[in-house]
Amino acid sequence: MDFALAAAPEILTQYGIPKDFSDLAKMPHITFTHFDNWTFLANDKQKNVFQPESSFMANDIEMCALAALAGRGVYYGPKFYLDRHLQKKELVLLLTDFTPCIRNINLVWPDKLIPQRTRILIDYLTQAFNHSVI
Repeated sequence: MDFALAAAPEILTQYGIPKDFSDLAKMPHITFTHFDNWTFLANDKQKNVFQPESSFMANDIEMCALAALAGRGVYYGPKFYLDRHLQKKELVLLLTDFTPCIRNINLVWPDKLIPQRTRILIDYLTQAFNHSVI
């Protein structure tokens, strides 16, 4: 799953556009409970891990995206939830010199037998994510 780091223009007016991770640390952060660190690759392929101090936390990815739209802070989340808002310029990509690391989605344990219904779901989700249907 591709990720993006973004914020609403209002938050950038208040805090400025971060140029590096020390600037980012001074801003409010919106975090999804399962992503307690934000991982990026620099242009030189060096891995950078940022540990946000959450000012808004939820266990719902869409709620986090809505909080970012409302100007509650900077959000590091799945790009497919943010794409339409980035295209409409409701959100702005940040720290574009760094690439958010791709995270794997695990639906089942690889050493277990997969029921046919689960296989159908996996095939559907694979196709949907590859074609940005969702």
